[in-house]
Amino acid sequence: MFTGTSDPLVKSVISKAFPNYHGRKVQIKYNQTGNFGLNSYWDGGSRKYYVVMELSTMRILPVPQNGTMFDHMDIKDFKIPNGYILVKNEIFCGQDMGITIYTPDAPLLAESNDNTTKLEKIDYDVLISCSYKSSYMGKDARYQELKRYFKYTLVEVNASREKLKTMGLMNKNGAINDRGRNELEKYQGPKYF
Repeated sequence: MFTGTSDPLVKSVISKAFPNYHGRKVQIKYNQTGNFGLNSYWDGGSRKYYVVMELSTMRILPVPQNGTMFDHMDIKDFKIPNGYILVKNEIFCGQDMGITIYTPDAPLLAESNDNTTKLEKIDYDVLISCSYKSSYMGKDARYQELKRYFKYTLVEVNASREKLKTMGLMNKNGAINDRGRNELEKYQGPKYF
């Protein structure tokens, strides 16, 4: 589930786990019951930082650097205990990829199910088209791709965009937002064209 840093619980988790983090990219992954490899070291400009946090007291346990031949520990099989969460901040090739919060329990945040209108295939296709550049040389590039693959008319696409904006799945400028990404994750069809 994609979320921002505006939720008070998410904000407090991030401020405790990574006080120097000022980004807005946050993702929450629920029901993570498998084992995690918590190797944390610099390699080619990339690194993953981990913090284990007890949710009730907000007590943290930072995971030290490990996994290289110079470190005397290698954390390959870590299972998140109930009542705890695992918070990861990933740097990939020098770029901050954001925060990911893993929880083994029920959802950390209540999911909003206020979408009473059922989405149709065209609505999902319009959401998927948000991965394309919005315009090129004054032309609506997203509509051009939708027209090329699915033969949608401009009227159909604009009606779907207005519906998605009304439902809060797109911003008013036509960009997909976190709620739209979460809705797209529920979609069972192909997520590309």
